[in-house]
Amino acid sequence: MEIKNLKLEGVDSECLMLGVQKYNVYHNKFLDDLLRSLNYDCVVTQVQPDLPYFIKSNGDFRRTWTRFV
Repeated sequence: MEIKNLKLEGVDSECLMLGVQKYNVYHNKFLDDLLRSLNYDCVVTQVQPDLPYFIKSNGDFRRTWTRFV
């Protein structure tokens, strides 16, 4: 896990960047605790660009995508 705090001089705002492993339960718990304890105005997440999130599926969209391809 990697944490960076970015603050610009003369600007009354800051950006906290967290890099976590996708399937690490400890990273997920830490992130959940952090978001619940801090009062942020905005939270932005990065979505993995190569996964087909646009697939409409009742189950696992990855399995639907694999069958389609």
